[in-house]
Parts: sequence; structure tokens; C-alpha cells
Amino acid sequence: MKTDLENLDLTTTHCVFFIYYTFASYNNGKAQTKELKQIMLYMKNWHTKSSHINSIMRETVLWASNIIKSPEEAISTMFSMADYLNTLESFDTSKKEQLLLDIRSISRLDGVFSEKEKKWHDLLAHHLNTNLRVSSCSTQDLENGLKKIERRKIGFVR
Repeated sequence: MKTDLENLDLTTTHCVFFIYYTFASYNNGKAQTKELKQIMLYMKNWHTKSSHINSIMRETVLWASNIIKSPEEAISTMFSMADYLNTLESFDTSKKEQLLLDIRSISRLDGVFSEKEKKWHDLLAHHLNTNLRVSSCSTQDLENGLKKIERRKIGFVR
């Protein structure tokens, strides 16, 4: 595991995990064990080697704990990661839809799919150019919400 957090080479898999982790952690303050177990299962869709998945999860949580200081920063970072994923030709509609499906499942694990989580989902779906919605927000609400989210540097080294 890398120790230089400023130069951590975040990959697509790191980004996907961070997005999952954000939905599990920053809505209610802490990811529950059952959410983390489910995320581990979902991560196998993104990387085949469990040892690498564990390393990616540890690196990402360590990176986030040193960089992210508030839920607002987590959301900003999540959307910066979505910006990056949107630039990847390999991150096609099927992968975007899988990510959003997994997010909905993670959000429901605690028995509550809050309106805040629904709005985050819809903002992310709208940003990823998919027509998957679960909240009562209008398209205009989503576009206005996206404009208000500040983007952050996320530490990619290329």
C-alpha cells in the first residue's frame, strides 16, 4: 500500500469504491458492516482479484480520511470522480447503470433510502447522462443542484 497520500495513483476502481463508500458513509456518518460487506461483493464486478480489492479499499479509505473533512467535501470529491469516469471511453452506459444499481442497493441496506440519497443518486445519474431517477426532483432541480457542487482535485497521478 502506498503511504504518500498526496501522490496516490487513484484508479477507476478507487473512484468506484469511493462513490460506493460515500453513499454508505456520508449520509448517516458511518458505513455499517453490512454495507461494507455488500460493497466488497460489488467491487468484484470492477476488479477480479480480492487482494487487490482489499488494497484499493484500504488505500481509498486512508486517502479519504486524510483528505475529506466534511460530507460536503465528500460529495464534491464524488462528483469530481464522476467527472473523471465520464471521460473514460471504457466507462460505458452498462457500467454507469451498474454503478447506479449498486448505489441504490447500498443505500437501501440500512432499511432507509433517504430523500438525500435519492437526490445524490439522481444527481449522479444525470451527471453520467443516464436516465435513471428515483427522487421527486425535476430535471431543472438536478441541473441546478449540479451547478452548486464544487469540484475538487482528487489526486490522480498520470
